[in-house]
Amino acid sequence: MFLAILSINLYPILLCGWTSQSAYAALGALRGAAQRISYEVRLALALFSIIAFYREISFIQFFHKTEFQLLIIFIPIIII
Repeated sequence: MFLAILSINLYPILLCGWTSQSAYAALGALRGAAQRISYEVRLALALFSIIAFYREISFIQFFHKTEFQLLIIFIPIIII
């Protein structure tokens, strides 16, 4: 649900470029949308790798685990 809500931000970028009636603005909007999608894919992979590491989908249960300190060590490795 978090990733679905986060990806809704893509549509205003595309609509602003399309409604400007300029080819350069439309190309800029497409470029911005492509960058946004690439960052969303990277974020999704990072989140899914953390979920696979802890085998827990619920954020509440995730933060109550005692191994949360290990995540602080693995976050820089996962993000790179």
